[in-house]
Amino acid sequence: MSRTLKSLALVLLFAALGALAWVGVVQNRPRPPQAPPRALSPVPVHTTRLARRGTALEVRALGTLRPARRALLGFDSAGEIARVHPGWREGARVQQGELLAALDDETQRLDVLRSAAARDAALARRSGAETVLAQVELTLPLARERLDLLQREEERWVRLAADGTANDSQVDSSRAQRGAAALALAEAQTAVERARADLTHARAQALEAQRAHDLAARAQERTQLFAPFSGALVGRPPAPGTRVAPGAALVELLDLSHLELVLRVPEDELQGIVPGLEARVGPPSARTGAAGTPTPGGRAGRVAAVAAELDPSTRSAAVEIDIPMATDEASSNGGGESRLDDLLVGQLAEARIHVATLPDALVIERSHATERRGQRLAFVVEEAADGTLVARTRNLRLGRAVGDGWVVLEGLRAGERLITSPLPLLTEGTPIELASAAEPPATSGPSEPTTSETELAPSETEPPPSEAEPTPSETEPTPGAAPPR
Repeated sequence: MSRTLKSLALVLLFAALGALAWVGVVQNRPRPPQAPPRALSPVPVHTTRLARRGTALEVRALGTLRPARRALLGFDSAGEIARVHPGWREGARVQQGELLAALDDETQRLDVLRSAAARDAALARRSGAETVLAQVELTLPLARERLDLLQREEERWVRLAADGTANDSQVDSSRAQRGAAALALAEAQTAVERARADLTHARAQALEAQRAHDLAARAQERTQLFAPFSGALVGRPPAPGTRVAPGAALVELLDLSHLELVLRVPEDELQGIVPGLEARVGPPSARTGAAGTPTPGGRAGRVAAVAAELDPSTRSAAVEIDIPMATDEASSNGGGESRLDDLLVGQLAEARIHVATLPDALVIERSHATERRGQRLAFVVEEAADGTLVARTRNLRLGRAVGDGWVVLEGLRAGERLITSPLPLLTEGTPIELASAAEPPATSGPSEPTTSETELAPSETEPPPSEAEPTPSETEPTPGAAPPR
């Protein structure tokens, strides 16, 4: 037992001596030289000089293009297609009244010929009845005149017989002649009435025959499909011999003289949009022009209508843009390709509506501001007490969106150097240096060139800092900083 304790005590002793020796070696080894602390190098930044200027206030929105008119065309009667427009192909241009297709109309043509013959016969009968009526009407006044004459003659013979100058036979003869004249007048009147009835019947027959002919002609016309207006065809042509059902759509015709673009504009951007305002319409990717400058590209259009109520689910209203389209004339054979440059029906397009021009506005690009903890910020160049340049934070209150930027209501002032990049590397008081002129410049506001170190000298036209507008405190956030959508 005592030998075991002695062995354990020796082991612990040797371990303690080894640990003391290791600590002595570690403490007495030479230490490497310590490098002095090094200050952070300034961040190279790009800047631009802020300036106020006239700014075009535009509202931008997306929509789908649609034609001014569209119609589904087909035959009103069943049949077999016999002829098709030779220039019919997808997108072909046709003029109003052009024949697009025709059915086999042999039966209808025979009906037209038969109805035409029946109409001509009815017209001939009507003409004959009119002639007969005219002839019998001429005999009626003659019969009346003869009756009047014979009545006066009878009265004369009666007076003579009363005076004893004439005998009774002469009186009886005059009475017989007067009776025959009355009978002739009655027959003439009956003939006139009969002729008038015959003429009425002949006219009714002629009218019925004309209507039958018109119906046969319309039935033949229904075997032909005409373009109701000028436009472009949508759909492939049917093959001759194809059977079609009445009312079945055969082709769609689009009126491309005007296009319509229906936009959904948020309620906070509707102010100032009224019918008649100018707009530019183009593909969404064709965004030429800096913030605050009108877009030169795209087609010209005008606001045609503004919805009277908002959509409660999206808090937006529909705005309709009318776009006149110049298209190529159809080819000599009646067909032709439609050419609409960069806009097509069904295409997603962007409209820029010019609402007004702000005469004195401060505009910055969207990329020249950042958001941290729900607050829109921008950084400006400021000279520290030791002469170095540092970045200073500006809390922004922004107004309406203008192109690719915003109108600045508070937070920046004209003449300040706005840092355009790199914003993620900056905080309040970060040391900075101006990037060399060889690096790519940035822009701020409408067509604002980036200035390098050699370009940042204040010009004679820039206001001195003392005359510039006040800047909000860097430590006190400005309310309402979030910009409108």
